[in-house]
Amino acid sequence: MHDLQVNGNKSVRFLCIYLLLCLVSPLFQIPPSAKAYNDTVITILKVAPSQLVVEEEGDPLPLVNVTIEKIEDLYAWQIRVYFDETVVNITKDHVWYPENHVFSNNLFLNITPSVSFDSHGFYVLFGSTLVGEEQCFSGSGMLCQLNFTGIASGISTLNFREEDTYLLDSNLGSILTEVVDHRQTGFLTLEPDKASLFIYEVQYGVTLSGVLTPQETNAGVTFYYKTSNSPWLRIDEVTTDSKGTYSYLWKPPGAGAYKLVAKWCGDEEIGPVVSAIETVSVLEPPPSRLPYLIVVLWIGVLIFIAYMVTKEKTSETSDSITTSRSLPSISTWVTHSQLTIFERPKEVETLNEQGNGYEVKRRGLIFFRKDM
Repeated sequence: MHDLQVNGNKSVRFLCIYLLLCLVSPLFQIPPSAKAYNDTVITILKVAPSQLVVEEEGDPLPLVNVTIEKIEDLYAWQIRVYFDETVVNITKDHVWYPENHVFSNNLFLNITPSVSFDSHGFYVLFGSTLVGEEQCFSGSGMLCQLNFTGIASGISTLNFREEDTYLLDSNLGSILTEVVDHRQTGFLTLEPDKASLFIYEVQYGVTLSGVLTPQETNAGVTFYYKTSNSPWLRIDEVTTDSKGTYSYLWKPPGAGAYKLVAKWCGDEEIGPVVSAIETVSVLEPPPSRLPYLIVVLWIGVLIFIAYMVTKEKTSETSDSITTSRSLPSISTWVTHSQLTIFERPKEVETLNEQGNGYEVKRRGLIFFRKDM
């Protein structure tokens, strides 16, 4: 009997501890957060050297390399590079793909370069594309080489024209690119007013603001976003004020982690500039805990019932042990007197009201001995 009582108490204590853990465990749950992935880097398109110095006509000049850095999924490219035709000259025969260019290990379309001029000056137009299902290029490498000839003393700068220079991915989407040429380098900041928000807060939007240096009035700043599995997508364009600052209210299209950048295309003196990448996370709302609390409540009710049943059995076992030790056996009572048993919920021992017998009262039972 004693072992049964001990085991019952242990079971009740175990169930109580389990219920307590169920109740407090939600307090230690980690709040939802955006899925993490590696930071995206901006591709760099570079021409080097970005200026050619001619001291005398016919002086040998260094080869000009057009390269890309940190690109992913390159399928096609085109460049337009402007030069000073009064200082240097070039023909289409002096524009080529080097042996180790980015598409050298794939089937690609060999395009004839063009040397021409427009309202901005003389330029070289060149490009290439993969054919069919060829594997795209990822990494850093060389696109082409330009071999200029000096025709007069002077300095010729080499600069890209943004509108006609692009890199395309396998879906023929534009790859966000920062170009580096001889133009001055600007600086552009991007600061979202919040790093995360729940999806039901999207209607209030995220304010994107920043500053362009040097200060440019009415400079067009374009915003782009990217998710883990998407290319860079254009959001919108705003213009800077007289202090070079800008602000834009952006409403994310849904839940997820968004990489954001701002870009200014530059002008004839300042080259294009891209801001640092910022992240904004749109979170799903936390799940309702009402079903969970209902389940925990039912568990609590079942544990309480089990506890009361165990306690009742333990008490009855204890009473029977006490009665067997302190009272004569029922058979002895029956031998000497008349014994009557009543079912009454009392727990006292007293002389009955009539004074003609004794009641030995235990939990749930009354043993009445009537004197003869």
